[in-house]
Amino acid sequence: MFKSQEGEILRKLGLGLLLLSLLFACGQEEAAEGGDDLTLNSVIAINDLPSVGPVSVKQTLMFSDDVMRSQVSTSISIAGEAQEILTVYIINLNEGNIYYVNDSDSTYVGMSFAEFDALLDEANPASDTAGAPLELLEDQVRRKESEARTISPFGECVPVEFDLVLGSTGENADYRSRMQGQMWFSNSIENAEVFKDFQEKAADRFKNAIAGNATFFGIAASVNLNQGWFETINQAIIGVPVEAEFKMTMPGKGETITYGMTMNLEDYTTADIDESLLAVPAGYQEVSFSEFRMY
Repeated sequence: MFKSQEGEILRKLGLGLLLLSLLFACGQEEAAEGGDDLTLNSVIAINDLPSVGPVSVKQTLMFSDDVMRSQVSTSISIAGEAQEILTVYIINLNEGNIYYVNDSDSTYVGMSFAEFDALLDEANPASDTAGAPLELLEDQVRRKESEARTISPFGECVPVEFDLVLGSTGENADYRSRMQGQMWFSNSIENAEVFKDFQEKAADRFKNAIAGNATFFGIAASVNLNQGWFETINQAIIGVPVEAEFKMTMPGKGETITYGMTMNLEDYTTADIDESLLAVPAGYQEVSFSEFRMY
């Protein structure tokens, strides 16, 4: 769809958003009373991205038992033209399926978790441009209980510091991507157990954890990692993310791309979610993934 340097940057940005977008689930005002579900609204800002400019992302995550709906609205400038991109998907753990939905043309594509994992492996092979396997060369993740602070109205929030370097070793292995930053987690948000339960169950269903972990969203997808690393991550990122700030670097053609990413809590509710939002609408046409328009 896109060509030239802008297209290459957008491809990498799209992958970065896929790997990181569910890091951010958050709220600004008191939650509404009277329900067992949880809806999390977040705002993500990406700055200093070459040739593209600022990117604004608004995401709504809806959790009801073993179902999650994600709506991501991305505002971006492509070749100087402002565009809005809406992406909707639903994960149903009971069915073992993920559905991508396009309301603009009433179509959807459904796939099993195994099919989704295979698709991600094809789209994001675990190798650099020289074909060398990618590994986490540095994986510092530190939860700092002693530096907890109150973030109103979410109570005490604990920071977690990240310094992750993804790369390859050996001859011609010059690929390096780095994520450095800090995220604050709260355990005081009402109905947070719905979020946590979904995250724990989903992490067992997806091979590479891309869609499985609603907090970390597969930062290590398609990378050679052991289960112990995931256990370390899960022990650190306890609670719902409230705010975050990251610096990202990745190799580009002849240059290193560096950009910033921030998240701030907007609002959340605990009202019961309309069941019609948790499934593909009746009458929508199922198409193949190759035919499906993501937006």
